[in-house]
Amino acid sequence: MALGALLLLMLLLGLFDDVCAVPAPSGLFMKSINMRHTLTWLPLEDKCNTTVQYSVQYQGDFERLVLNRTWLNAARCQLTSLCQCDLSLELASDSDYNLRVCAHCGRDRSPWQQLVPPFNRIDTVLLSPRMKLDVLGDSVLVSLEDVPQICFVRVSLWRRGLRDQVQEKVVRLKQVLFDSPPLLEGEEYCVQAQIELPSGPRSSPTAPQCVPIPGPESWSLEKRVTVVFGVLLSAGILCTVVWFSVRGLPQTCLRLFHKVELPHSLHFQEDKDILPQIQKEPQEKVHMLKVVAPPPSAVDLL
Repeated sequence: MALGALLLLMLLLGLFDDVCAVPAPSGLFMKSINMRHTLTWLPLEDKCNTTVQYSVQYQGDFERLVLNRTWLNAARCQLTSLCQCDLSLELASDSDYNLRVCAHCGRDRSPWQQLVPPFNRIDTVLLSPRMKLDVLGDSVLVSLEDVPQICFVRVSLWRRGLRDQVQEKVVRLKQVLFDSPPLLEGEEYCVQAQIELPSGPRSSPTAPQCVPIPGPESWSLEKRVTVVFGVLLSAGILCTVVWFSVRGLPQTCLRLFHKVELPHSLHFQEDKDILPQIQKEPQEKVHMLKVVAPPPSAVDLL
């Protein structure tokens, strides 16, 4: 009986040594910026005759309370050789998530190492968006970049010198147009933007960017510049057409319609002996004859 218990104990110890032959990963850290959550850890320093691979699991409120503390595998982080895992899609609610990692060396597997404390995505670091302003008549178009999909953007606009009179828009769009009421011509307007989560956390606002709204004088100057440019362009085209007509067109005609020499047989030779003799038709000569009648005789008078 004692011998059997000893053998069973040795077998269990052998299995435990086989399972825990690889040390657990260390240095677990969650890097979360603008709702992109990346779990990182230190590479395993234990000697392994094959490539060390890692697997990641997570557990949220639903898994703890409804699924009886079930752990789910991170689909893109199973048997990976990387020391990081992007969990942005898996951590999809504002709840506390338990995260853990284990290492694989061939058939040997380390114990699970858990992240402490649990991670909640509301702790993400929100960075200010990039912003570009365009003036469209009496309106301002604000274009935004680097905005997470689930976040809102709060955009503020005010007239320079009147910071207390602010227009605000909270949107999920990448472009915001301030066109109502129309902005005053000749005045300067400033814009700020910041990202915020539905649960409340916000990024720091961007530095104010200011743009002037063109007034009537600016528009007339622009029109004058456009007219002058059009006149100069038309004059240049006209000069080109005239030059081509005077110089270019005759030269082109000469190249296209060049003179062809006559065949040798059609040339007249200067030598008179060789020239063909041209027979002239005989001309009739008409001689004028004068007929003189004889004087009447005596017989005829009788």
